[in-house]
This record gives sequence, C-alpha cells and structure tokens, in this order.
Amino acid sequence: MKKIFAILLAVLVMATNVFAFEQTQMIDGAEFVPVRVTADLLGWEVEWDSGNKMVLLTDPNGNGFIVLESAGQNIDGRIFIPIELAESIFNAEVPVAEAETSAIAEAPRPTTPIPANATGRNIHGMITRVSHGENVAYIIGSMHTGQPDWFPLHPVVEDAMARADVFAFEVDMNEVENLSDETLERIIEIQTLPDGLTLQDILPRDIYENFVENFKTYSVLGITYDIVADLKPITIILLMDTIMEPFLDTESELSVDGYVADFAREHDKPIVGLNEVLRELEIIYDMPLETQALMLADFPNFRTMLNSYTDSWLPEAYATQNIAEIAEVLIAADAMAEDDPVSEMYNNNLMYVRDNIFAEEIARLLVETEEPTTFFVTIGLAHIIDGYGIVIDLLDEMGFEIISLWVDL
Repeated sequence: MKKIFAILLAVLVMATNVFAFEQTQMIDGAEFVPVRVTADLLGWEVEWDSGNKMVLLTDPNGNGFIVLESAGQNIDGRIFIPIELAESIFNAEVPVAEAETSAIAEAPRPTTPIPANATGRNIHGMITRVSHGENVAYIIGSMHTGQPDWFPLHPVVEDAMARADVFAFEVDMNEVENLSDETLERIIEIQTLPDGLTLQDILPRDIYENFVENFKTYSVLGITYDIVADLKPITIILLMDTIMEPFLDTESELSVDGYVADFAREHDKPIVGLNEVLRELEIIYDMPLETQALMLADFPNFRTMLNSYTDSWLPEAYATQNIAEIAEVLIAADAMAEDDPVSEMYNNNLMYVRDNIFAEEIARLLVETEEPTTFFVTIGLAHIIDGYGIVIDLLDEMGFEIISLWVDL
C-alpha cells in the first residue's frame, strides 16, 4: 500500500523537496550531513546569511557558531558538512541514518533460493500452508518496509517461494508499478478534498489551529501547510507516515513485499492482486469528512513525531520475529480504539473489511484454479497475526486445511 501513496505524493509535492530530503550524502568517500536538519534535531537555532554565504548556529545556551558554505557542499540549496566537523561543532553524536551509498544500495538480492539446510535469517512471517485438494497457498505476513540484512528470508519461506507457480499480494505489484494516467487521476481525486475546500473548511477551529501551529515545525523537512491544505485528513496521516519512514531505520525499497515481487519477476512467475488498487483506497477512505477531521486532533509537532519513530520497537520486533510482542501491542491498540469511534471506524476499514476481501480472494484462487497450482501470498503481518488479523481464521472457518509452518521454527 505504501507504494500507492508514494506515487500520489510524488505527483502532488515533487516540487517541494519532500522526497529529496536525505539525512546523509557520500561525497568523495566521506560522509556529509545537512547542517539545518542536524541542528533542528538537536534543538539548535539556524539562520542563513546569504550575503556572507554562511550558516549562523545558536546552541540551546545561546552560544553562537558560524559555518562557512566553503566548509562543506551546497546541494540543492542545503549545506552539507563532514560528519566529523558536525560532531565537533555540536559536541554530540550526530543523529543520522546510514548514508545512501552504504550497503543498503550495494547489497545484492539473491536470484535463487538458498538451500533448505542453510543457516538463513529467522524471518518466517508466520508462514502458513493453506490447501484445497491439489492447490496450495503459502501465506506470509510482511512489513511494507525493511532492512538489507533481513534477506534472504527463513529457508522455509525461500523454499515455499521456489515451489510457487503464482505470487499474490494485497494489490497487483505490477499494476502499482505501472498505474495509468486515469488511475492516477482517480487516486488524486480520492485523496484530496473536493474542489474549493481546504482543511480550514472542514476542521473544527481548535483542531485546525493546533494542526497549523504544529505543522510549522515540519519545515525542517521542506514541507509547509500550503502543501497539505487541500488533502483529506487520512491522506495527511498516510503522508506523515511515508515522510517519517526513514527515521524507522528501514527502507521502503527493501520491503518484504518488494523482495518477494523481485523474486517472482526474476523467475518469470505471474503476479496477481487480492484486491484492486482503487478499491483498496476507496475502502480506507470510506469515512465522512467530518469524521476524518477528528483524526487530526492532537496532531503532534515534529519533535514528538520524530521521537515516536526513532524510538519505534516494530522493526526490531519484526526482525527477531517477536510475534508475541507485536500481537500484544496490536491487540492493546485495538482495545483502545473501541473507546474512540473514529479509530474504530478507521481500523474497521483498514483491517476487518480488507481481511475479508483477502480471505475471499485466496479462497477463490484455491477453489477455482483447475490445474494444480501453488500460490505464494504476501500480505501485511497484522492481517494474520494471532488475536488481531483474521485472514487465517476466516480460511479455517471456510473449511480449508491449515498448517502453521512457523510454530516450530
């Protein structure tokens, strides 16, 4: 799903540098960091002196520092300086992620599955075998982002991928990569407010004022209120998730979904979707604007949002396949949503409605495919996790044979 929103955001805000924001740059083999973003993250004040081509920095105690443009590199109007110089100035370890030219970009992905007896990664995605006659579906729960050392996946998963004749995802990954102009126009229509309306028109006054004030703090990422003024509240929630994703220390380009899709393409296997792209969006957005407006109540400032991502437990929990912890948090969040009609409605559309669609389509593939076929199905882990997602439960209720291959791994 993230790919859909990323495409829309590229259409809406490409000119704003939202997606040009990078935490580090490799220049002649040395790591450089952006002065303004680094200073903002550490609570320093920043001012650009264009006449003298220098950055004026003020620490929280009021002490001033100067960084000449010539001390670093000007990249698209942003000053980058060597990380060693930055740590000397700020007298702290600079909070940045790996440079973009590190192993993330260089690590090759395997084109063939590793041997079943090899020592592989422990990511099994709660792999479950569902069968009907001679037709089999291996279902795994993914994250829509990832890290390079997650791959290859557990040997049992890699073996199931090697056996598969057809690969299925929440939506057709090939369609996502090649959306038509007509589909893109419809996506924009779904995710933006009706013509002439802005957030000021649909948000209660107190929510609007709080949102505008806190959104100013996101200027460090190159985004302003004007960029989001005509977006629906759900779009803004998803937009912030996409923009803040780098602080999770994961990469959407390295998602489990993407890894599996690459495998399918490299082996010339068909790819299908359990739902249509537009139908997915229409389900998620099936909420009145008045209800969506309440989703922006208590919208956090950048610092609070940043802390929620940099302190996120989810990537590590998924990397170690701590299913119990993930389930506990999801179930607790779901229980809290029961006291919040807005969250309950959103979660119902995001999870329950889509769970039923995914289960019904998997069932259709298993029952209606005449030739003996093995399917490999990749969906978000939340859709199958015990006590929260119900896709496996629904298939069980339909009478399919269910074997949880992951429990003894």
